Amino acid sequence: MQVGIRGASKSFGSVEALRETSIEIADREFMSLVGPSGSGKSTLVRLLAGLEHPTTGEILFDGKAVQDLPANRRDIAMVFQSYALYPHMTVEQNLAFPLRMLGTAREELRTRVRETAEMLGIEELLARRPRELSGGQRQRVALGRAIVRRPGLFLLDEPLSNLDAKMRIAMRTEIKRLHRLLKTTFVYVTHDQAEALTMSDRITVLDRGMVQQVGTPAQVYGAPANRFVAEFIGSPPMAMLRGRIEAGDGKRRFVASGMSLELPDRYAALPEGEVVMGARSEDVLVFPEPAEGTWEANVYTREPLGSDLYLTLETGGVLIRARVDADLEITDGQRAWVSFRKTRLHFFDPRSDRALEGGNA
Repeated sequence: MQVGIRGASKSFGSVEALRETSIEIADREFMSLVGPSGSGKSTLVRLLAGLEHPTTGEILFDGKAVQDLPANRRDIAMVFQSYALYPHMTVEQNLAFPLRMLGTAREELRTRVRETAEMLGIEELLARRPRELSGGQRQRVALGRAIVRRPGLFLLDEPLSNLDAKMRIAMRTEIKRLHRLLKTTFVYVTHDQAEALTMSDRITVLDRGMVQQVGTPAQVYGAPANRFVAEFIGSPPMAMLRGRIEAGDGKRRFVASGMSLELPDRYAALPEGEVVMGARSEDVLVFPEPAEGTWEANVYTREPLGSDLYLTLETGGVLIRARVDADLEITDGQRAWVSFRKTRLHFFDPRSDRALEGGNA
């Protein structure tokens, strides 16, 4: 199912939860809606579901306006943060319930329940009730209750929030596998940027009811449209340093407190003047001894994470995060020297926060 959101806004009294939002979602695409609390992502998915009516704008499914259609006529299925299983029913009865409500013939109902249970690997759970299931098993049943209807559009609203970290990772893989098998359009709501990056064909980043960027995971990570996207997508957040672009001898330089960094030719289009430079944690280079083109910093904190070591460093009055090899011998409070991978920097307008032309890696 193709989904079109055209100039959609939604207000609750004086609160504008969604503002002039336009997004096109291709048939069979996995689109994630990601943003902090209050960004409008759940409001948007409720508009798609028919649980809310847009204040302005249109919602189109396969080119047909559906904003005035009730939820039961939209060919959708929803999976919520809460599992919403009927506690007095067995797993088999929970899976069958949507089909019974649709008046599905008994033999077809049994076939579809069995096929769905096999797809999710829950055949041995069919006789159990929800209280006898783990969180991951309950989530599989909730997914199965949506799958069994064979809808044209799946809407998943923070479905993994109640699971522990290990189970969330396992269920991310499971949902992506189901998307591939079902060949159906998925719209997935999450505040977790790691989920969005690992699962999506494309990502819509929202903040304060407005779309900030729509693109593939590689695009929103590697070429963020503005500072919000740059700092929200990626963990740790992108380091930001205020400074100036200066030109001389046919070169561009980024100059800030205590540092002067000659830039490669790929940044030749950057205008002179004040900028904010951004660098991902993996592009911050840390040395225990002085080296050419490095600047002195103090090691604020160190966080060992197995194969990686995360350092928080203070330089020029700014804290930046670096992800380095765990074998780097460095301690809290020690002096270090930093530089950056020059081909993977990002530059933003300090007034509008938008990425500058020619300022993305």
